[in-house]
Amino acid sequence: MNVHREVELEAQAPSRTRPKLIAAVAALILGGLVIHGIVERHDNVADLQNVADQDAVAPVQVTSPAAGPATRFVTLPGNIKAWYTAPIYAQVSGYVHKWYVDYGAFVKAGTLLAAIDAPTVDAQYQAALAKLAVAKTNSVLA
Repeated sequence: MNVHREVELEAQAPSRTRPKLIAAVAALILGGLVIHGIVERHDNVADLQNVADQDAVAPVQVTSPAAGPATRFVTLPGNIKAWYTAPIYAQVSGYVHKWYVDYGAFVKAGTLLAAIDAPTVDAQYQAALAKLAVAKTNSVLA
């Protein structure tokens, strides 16, 4: 037994309300995005105006002039090297008896830096004084 039924399907007409609904939802979303963008831009402009108002007034510190120290020390990195070198030797042999100025101290021309004890030079000086005394005595007797 073969039973075939023929069923006729009626084609339904597409709903006209559905595209309108989709368009309305899209318009609402687009409108919401536009309003959100306008509000964000307004807030950014307001924040920028606040920052500009705060930065417009520069902080100022007022002080009275006062005399500073007479000498100022500045420590700078670097090396000091002479263009020309010359060997320096002691003119007399002896020992440093007393230091009058420390290393690195400021001095002026003619300032005595140290006293040197030179026993051989002192002995030569005393011998020269004795020869001078003998010569004066010989000139008086002659």
